[in-house]
Order: sequence, then structure tokens, then C-alpha cells
Amino acid sequence: MEIIISEQLGHITIRDDYDEVNEEAFHARILSTNEDNITTEGNVVSFRAMLSDGYNGQPCAVMVGDSVDEDEIYPYLPHRHVRKDISTAVVLTADKSARDKTNVVVTMRRAAFYKVRRPEFPVTFCELENLREATTQWSDVMLKTIRGILYPATFNP
Repeated sequence: MEIIISEQLGHITIRDDYDEVNEEAFHARILSTNEDNITTEGNVVSFRAMLSDGYNGQPCAVMVGDSVDEDEIYPYLPHRHVRKDISTAVVLTADKSARDKTNVVVTMRRAAFYKVRRPEFPVTFCELENLREATTQWSDVMLKTIRGILYPATFNP
């Protein structure tokens, strides 16, 4: 998903490393270069689970992610890249539609904290603002992408 989103933002993105454990825990290091030719780096672990009675006694899906503070294999390079940290949580629940009991309504609740760290090389105020804006646009593009997957024939961004 992060590759699709970054392409829609006009960035060139590489997933430098990707590990997974039992399809429940994931680790990814992502490098992304924007239109200002500034490369950001992120190093994130994420977990997902299906809970049979997790939200008000109802089944739900939970996904959480958090930035890695230190990585001996892939250390941050603040002299070359801008570090982006993220902490995020998503909960998906399904309920029968109030209007039509045969349809299921999926609700997504999400929260995220983003931090763009100042690098060891000079970056202008405008370049930092572009990085901040792209970071906040990320979640909007993610929602549009999900809607496009769910409703391909009817969705028009």
C-alpha cells in the first residue's frame, strides 16, 4: 500500500527491507524521494490481529504500527535522509446496515502520530513544509485507495 500511496503523491519509493513473522508481524524500511529531491526514511514494525470479541463484544480487526528507534542492521542516516516517524492504529468493525439488514457496513477507526525529524543537512522552510504536507496527505490518499479497491466501478476520485 505504501508504494501505491507514494506514487500518487509523486514520490519515488523503495522498500529497502521487509520481514514478516507468521503474517501477523511485519518490519519494513522505506526510502522515499519527493519532488524536491529530498529522501525520507522510515523504519516501521506493524502488527495485525483478528479479535473474535474485541470491540464491544463484537469481532474486529486491529492493525498497529510504530517506528523503530534504533536498528543495528539499518541505522538511520540523518546526514543523507530526513527521518519520518509514525505511530498508527486502525480498528475495523462490521455491522449490519440499519437501512438494509442484508448489507454489512465496515467502519474504520484510525489514529496516527507523524513526526518529521530535522536532518543534519540544510533544508529550507518550504522543503520542510512540503514534507509535512505530504505526510498529512498520506492518510487521505490511503482512504481514496481503499475506496477505489472496494468500489472500482463506482469510485471516481
